[in-house]
Amino acid sequence: MAAAAFGLGDTRCALRAVERMYLLRGNLFAWDACDVAEIDGRVVGVLASCRIGEMRGRNLATIVPLLRSLGPLRSLALLRRGLIPTGLGPRSMVPRALRRRGEPPMVNLAASSGHYVNALAVADKYRRLGIARRLVGRAHAAASAEAPGSMVVNVFEFNAAARDFYRGLGYREVRRFEPKNPEFTGTSAAILTLQADLPGPKGRPALS
Repeated sequence: MAAAAFGLGDTRCALRAVERMYLLRGNLFAWDACDVAEIDGRVVGVLASCRIGEMRGRNLATIVPLLRSLGPLRSLALLRRGLIPTGLGPRSMVPRALRRRGEPPMVNLAASSGHYVNALAVADKYRRLGIARRLVGRAHAAASAEAPGSMVVNVFEFNAAARDFYRGLGYREVRRFEPKNPEFTGTSAAILTLQADLPGPKGRPALS
């Protein structure tokens, strides 16, 4: 999950970045945004989600510890790949640069409210045991406890397994778009936004 999230091609480096961010608060991979599945004391799955209204702040809070974890050379490489193509050099302050771009590079959502699944991963050895389904169910329950609303997730159009998984949980396609910043996604492939309507507390119907 860590390597895929940042497209770094180095699992150890990406994992170190995520571990650092998990110990903090308020970023995309912080403890207050994650549900973790364990079997016999081993972490076998994780789901990161948050309110869509928190996404901008969490994105900004993710960038700084990410760059610190990568070190100067990798940080410059990431900044060159993601910021220079849009006219912003590595000397720019990251939060300022992101604001100038109009929105954080990791966010492209159709909805302005509800909750967003930022990442979901299960260790290969423990797949097909229902762990991912239970993690999503836990996130649904937590979101439903607040108010009627929705949960959305972005998946690459070519990822048939992800599409089928979420559709099996009641998600429907609400948007298809080309990535605005393929430097961060690692591909220019189309992305689908899938959405599931959630009931509110005590079974109140979801908002349409």
